[in-house]
Amino acid sequence: MKTNAQTFNISFPKQLVEQIDAKAKEQFGSRSDLMRAAVLQYLRNEQQWEELFRYGKIIGSQVGSRSEEDVVADITAARRRNRNWAQ
Repeated sequence: MKTNAQTFNISFPKQLVEQIDAKAKEQFGSRSDLMRAAVLQYLRNEQQWEELFRYGKIIGSQVGSRSEEDVVADITAARRRNRNWAQ
């Protein structure tokens, strides 16, 4: 019986394999299940970052194009004014 799954080999350092195996045993049941979950989470995170950056560019174009350095400077200045970082 054919499936849509594809098998591939991947190499990890021994210490990482031990961590993977421990976490798989604790939460997932198998290395494959853990690796699938990890890759899916990574891909979801990447998609969310891409959407956030796309939204940021839209907002940036609406308020006037500014450089990343300008945005960082504004954030730094606001933090210093609010001193939220010092709490």
